[in-house]
Amino acid sequence: MHDSGKDTNPKDALGVKKAPLHCIPCGPEFEIGLAMMEGGRKYGTHNYRAVGVRASVYYDAIMRHVKLWWEGEDIDLDSGLHHLIKAAASIVVMRDGMLMDNYIDDRPLKYPGGLKMPSFNAQAAKLIEKYPDCVAPFLEKDEKEFVCPAGWVITSWCDCGWLVKTNKTKMNEYLHKDNQLHLMTNWDNHKFGEAPGYWPTKEEAELALAAYLEKQ
Repeated sequence: MHDSGKDTNPKDALGVKKAPLHCIPCGPEFEIGLAMMEGGRKYGTHNYRAVGVRASVYYDAIMRHVKLWWEGEDIDLDSGLHHLIKAAASIVVMRDGMLMDNYIDDRPLKYPGGLKMPSFNAQAAKLIEKYPDCVAPFLEKDEKEFVCPAGWVITSWCDCGWLVKTNKTKMNEYLHKDNQLHLMTNWDNHKFGEAPGYWPTKEEAELALAAYLEKQ
């Protein structure tokens, strides 16, 4: 085996004293790439390096995406990308502006002595001490939880979409968009989830079954 003089022991890679890239998860990295590509298609790739970056503009954009996500909207309606990825891309652009030295810092005057977070944390600790038994929060995901009832099946079918069927009858019947049960029929020339007995998402199939059962 040829000895190049370079140690290739995998364990030693942990001690390499260089800025690492392998620590960055690839999924979000590719999603940020999509967000940056979207901006490049609309405004020109790396346009922010040419025109500069203003802190207040990007702060507003970041907070809009974060607030919309916090209030239950996961996907940005304009781009189809996750709100958190849109916020992350804006943070990347703002930091790039700082590195390019074309960043306009228009943050407001700061409080004398800073925001004094330790005092806020101390107040929070006192409130927790005063109310040690915290009531469970009301969560949106609790409201959306759906349990498929016995005798029913919700499943994806080939490339057609999600279907709802019952095993309560001698012949399997399928729920259609007219809120009625029908025997399986073959449909041609329909896009994913558009046929009368198919839904594009599992959530929509669950809502259809819930509506049918409520009617019954």
